[in-house]
Amino acid sequence: MTQKDDSVLILAPVYYPFFDAVNNNERHLVVSSLINEDGRYEIDFADFEAKIINENVKVFLHCSPQNPVGRVWSEDELTKLFEICYQNGVKIISDEIHQDFIQPGKRFISALNLDKKYHEILVVLTASSKSFNLASLLHSHVVIPNVDLREKFDNYLNKGIGSTTSLMGMIATEAAYNHGEEWLDQLIEVIEFNFECMKDILKKRLPHAKVTNKEATYLAWIDLSHYIKEDIVTIMEEEVGIAVDYGEWFDKNSQSFIRVNLATKTENIEKAMNHLSDILENK
Repeated sequence: MTQKDDSVLILAPVYYPFFDAVNNNERHLVVSSLINEDGRYEIDFADFEAKIINENVKVFLHCSPQNPVGRVWSEDELTKLFEICYQNGVKIISDEIHQDFIQPGKRFISALNLDKKYHEILVVLTASSKSFNLASLLHSHVVIPNVDLREKFDNYLNKGIGSTTSLMGMIATEAAYNHGEEWLDQLIEVIEFNFECMKDILKKRLPHAKVTNKEATYLAWIDLSHYIKEDIVTIMEEEVGIAVDYGEWFDKNSQSFIRVNLATKTENIEKAMNHLSDILENK
């Protein structure tokens, strides 16, 4: 799909291994920044298209739903993105691993369910590892509708890194999707409850903390710029003492943000947010 020094575009903030995947493979990283409109991130389509043309982009590395900002892209948004790529000969790799963590009332649309003309430029990635906590079992899914692209991928896999099938991963994935629906529904209820609990605590104790509107994922994206003016890593690790992911990992313009895992016991969220508030209230 690409050669050394070819341009690959991402929308940021985004899961930090996206940056590594481009840079570590000696491709040219192109970033189109999402627009934060009062806690809801939107796509700058003009910037996206301009960079695709001006940077001669070959691949758009897409995150859907978007981690860490929690957006579920609408059919209209996806179609606009994909049409720009289609018109400019840009292939799309769509990472949809958070597809099961959709907030009640929101609708996730896979890239595979858009106009079939996009299938010729499309690769979709997903796995059951996030949904059912099955990481390390080697069960990722790569869906490539285009026959030529699929043959190239298979050849690369077999010649370049070898193709390994995990029997345990296959069985675990099948069992999870056949019998895990009730468990997953309950997990999503816990995540959403924890998100509301977190927001309530911050609203009362750190009212200037800005919590991004979450439509998907099990992650909260919080802007602490009102409270932290210095090294956020030092404060979080040495004073607050809770494990978070730092905004600068996801986007150079998000240094005041932290990402918090909501897929835990409610008591852990309460303890973490109250201790965070204890430290930052007087900052």
